[in-house]
Amino acid sequence: RASARLRAAQSAIDGVPAAGGLVEAGTCQAGAGGPSLEWDAAVLAALAAIDGIPGLRLALSGTLASLEGSVGAGFGQPEFETTLARLAARLPAGFALDARLSPGDARHLGGETIADLGWVMIERRDDALRLAGRIASAEVAAALETIATGLIGRPGIDATDLRVSDGVGGVPPDPTIGQAALVAMDALATTQLSGRALIGPGRVVVTATLADGRDAARLHRGLAAALAPGIALSTRLSVDVPAAVEALPMPADACAAALNREVLPRPIGFAPGSVALDGVARGTVGRLAQVLRRCEDAHIEVGGHTDNQGRSSMNRRLSRARAEAVRAALQQDGQDPRRVRLSARGYGEDEPVADNRTEEGRALNRRIAFRAVIADPALSAGVAPLPGAAPARAPAPASE
Repeated sequence: RASARLRAAQSAIDGVPAAGGLVEAGTCQAGAGGPSLEWDAAVLAALAAIDGIPGLRLALSGTLASLEGSVGAGFGQPEFETTLARLAARLPAGFALDARLSPGDARHLGGETIADLGWVMIERRDDALRLAGRIASAEVAAALETIATGLIGRPGIDATDLRVSDGVGGVPPDPTIGQAALVAMDALATTQLSGRALIGPGRVVVTATLADGRDAARLHRGLAAALAPGIALSTRLSVDVPAAVEALPMPADACAAALNREVLPRPIGFAPGSVALDGVARGTVGRLAQVLRRCEDAHIEVGGHTDNQGRSSMNRRLSRARAEAVRAALQQDGQDPRRVRLSARGYGEDEPVADNRTEEGRALNRRIAFRAVIADPALSAGVAPLPGAAPARAPAPASE
């Protein structure tokens, strides 16, 4: 059943399955709207792509098309890849495609019957990456995991369904599949995206959403140039416009403000009396490093602050050491010193943002904050402190 925005679209959608004998005609209901102005076109494209092919199920929900198939007589990985490529080419812009092929006995990727099919899937979602497939080389499988680990980090890798197969009937899986998978992985490693690459015999299909529109052409050209002759490449790339705006370069003052917005809801914490970052702080540092990658020609000061408990001189030294620890952690996380200059300074208890007479206030005062350092102090004293902070003092020498 489907919901068409208009009666004309209803008739068109009903006409495709009626002509192909796929389902009973007249089951499409007209509705008041849809998730996209192109939704009806997406339905027609989906129905045309699977027309007459047994063992396929296609669901269209919102702007996501999900294609599922089962291995059976006359239908396997090559036919599934062909259908997938045809569907990817026909879907309107802005629609994403998800696909899964399972063995005929309904066991999923872990089933042994699918081991005859040479294929690789690389799926990336935010900070997680999944590898699955059947390839002929243990060396290629290890290389794929190594590249994935460098891209995401070991905790985010799921390679339980990536296996080395002997093939079937003494014929191993196509060795070019593993090489094409390495090319696809290398290309995905240089681009911030979420999506999927499917590599089968003689074909690579990439469906992805990118944060930077310029990456779309670079990704396609890079894949096309690196793949072996005879391998067909199909890409369906869309741009996440809000993410693209978020990735635009920032000047120093905007950079410092963005850094402060990151630490305000998730303050960088330390063990009592220590300069060692706690576990939550490490995650915050990772997000701060992502912000710094957008900063250009900036000098950012990492400022350490404490409450008023203990001697003032001790608080000053502790705040300075903690600011140093954060600066070092950011540099270890890949901050480019040619784009952003980081310095550290300890303010001790001199710039409270809350009442030190309460535990809640003291917790807010124990913090790390950022400000832009302007070469000419007559132009600006830097980014304003967090809400409630005392006026900033004249800059003192800071470490770099």
